[in-house]
Amino acid sequence: MGRTHLDYGHWDTAKQKGGDLEQRVAAHFVRAGYEVQSNVILTGRSGGRHEIDVLATKRDGLVTFRLMVECKHQGAPVSKDVVAKTKLVRDDCAIDKAMIVCPAGFALGAGQQARDLGIDLWQGRELDDAPAAALPIVSGQGILHAPDRARAHRWVDSQRRGFFSKEQVVGAFDGFLECHLFDIDYTVTAGGRFSKKIVTVRHYACYDGLEGTHGATFQADTRTTVVSSAQVLRSALTGTKLAKLLETEFAKLASRLQPPANTKLPVPETAATEAARARLVELGLRADAHSMCIAGCRSILLPVTIAIYRSRNGERAAAWFDLEARESEALSAVVTRNLLAAKSLLG
Repeated sequence: MGRTHLDYGHWDTAKQKGGDLEQRVAAHFVRAGYEVQSNVILTGRSGGRHEIDVLATKRDGLVTFRLMVECKHQGAPVSKDVVAKTKLVRDDCAIDKAMIVCPAGFALGAGQQARDLGIDLWQGRELDDAPAAALPIVSGQGILHAPDRARAHRWVDSQRRGFFSKEQVVGAFDGFLECHLFDIDYTVTAGGRFSKKIVTVRHYACYDGLEGTHGATFQADTRTTVVSSAQVLRSALTGTKLAKLLETEFAKLASRLQPPANTKLPVPETAATEAARARLVELGLRADAHSMCIAGCRSILLPVTIAIYRSRNGERAAAWFDLEARESEALSAVVTRNLLAAKSLLG
């Protein structure tokens, strides 16, 4: 998640310091659009009970993302034992992301251990007046931007809303969105009226890594190359979790569209079947398939142009999807809900 500014004050007692730190961390995630709880007791899969200092939750129609924060306002740097315990709690409670905040810093070896375990470390105090650090370079398989950027850049200005008082462009950048690309095998009915048969077809469906929104589906495998950029909206959702959610939704919805066993009668069209078909299309899944199997998943960096606008009503984002040379309303909504992450890439 990178380094984030937390405005620390001064406290008189250790208890007050710890409580204020938790409140400030909680306020930070509230501003970022999370639902936040403090000092939550969770029962893990082992049956053990764990107290979470700050639990931040973000929900989308398909995905719930949970992040836990261990707040340590103490005189000594955080040790490797604290990192190990945080990892244990995260895994036992099936929490998506864990982080530790400690103004006193982190002991020798704790930083490397945290990186190995996928735990973010925030310090905060020295960031109050310090200049912003350079954004890290992210490399991975992806698709390059179209060589001619003029059309996308004209679009940035054309999207300003308002008549007498137009929105201001806070900033814009050509960057990348980290996505999950799934190889999906479907069984479908093919052939004419008198020669129908069941065949297997493969599609390649792409979902953004922030919330799991369907972005595009390809009939053929996408050619990628190595992409490196400092302006990458990183994934917050694992491909494994998203794959399970898609398979569960398909099984639930597709069953409503299949005729009963031992009958060739078509399923009658009802409001329920129409809703199920529309939901499958929204998820980027085939509504005419008898079955589906996710055969593979990989991360891919897709080219986008992100613009952030400000008006009297607040701020919003818009996303130009380079592969389709147009704005994607779905991705615009996703980036708006993750505005803090997008603004951190403006430089």
